[in-house]
Amino acid sequence: MNIVRVTAFCCFVGALSAFSTPALASSGTFELGVGMTDYRAVPNGTWYEKGFPYHLKLRSTAWMVGWRQPLTRHITAHIDWISLGFAASNSWDTSAGANYNRVEHRCYGACAPMAHFVGNGSTSGLALSLARHFGRGGWFFLTAGLYINRVRWEEHVYHWQPSSLIPARNLYVAHHTRWEVAQVFGAGVRFGRWTLTDQLYAVRARGDSVPAIFWGADTLMAGVNF
Repeated sequence: MNIVRVTAFCCFVGALSAFSTPALASSGTFELGVGMTDYRAVPNGTWYEKGFPYHLKLRSTAWMVGWRQPLTRHITAHIDWISLGFAASNSWDTSAGANYNRVEHRCYGACAPMAHFVGNGSTSGLALSLARHFGRGGWFFLTAGLYINRVRWEEHVYHWQPSSLIPARNLYVAHHTRWEVAQVFGAGVRFGRWTLTDQLYAVRARGDSVPAIFWGADTLMAGVNF
């Protein structure tokens, strides 16, 4: 079951419940959260090459601030600004991408001169989601929604020399940052004012030839309502 189907299913369950339960006369509350992000790395061969020295920093602190609004006895809406934190990469790779064997993790024949790739980036944006609560007091819930976000990524390449006939030089490239819409879904538990939520954000850099090191992000977030 892919992300689109899971999101559609969760939204369908939430919409169905909204028509089957009475509305709550409850005001909304501010919510704050802090947690941890684990970014999912893009495949080998993009900003790092297995078989050569590399290090990926894919774990980061995440935080959230927003508004929680009960709609019915079992449905709540959330409008939150969420930062998924930073990611980085540091690797030595062959200067000529066509020179690298992604299956055997080595060069085809002799390696072209090695270049030093150093990249970093982040993701933040506005999450619009619904939560469907189950169980006594709504202690367990499923979430689904949209994440209007901006992916930032920049890469510094030192001593790039794809051929011995070309002088080595340093390069700088960056993802063309723009607002994009990603899906988000997950599950969590609630104890009074406190929540613990595990979610997947399907974020990725789209639209140009400079991708980020990640294609998605898993978060574990502890939250509180005021």
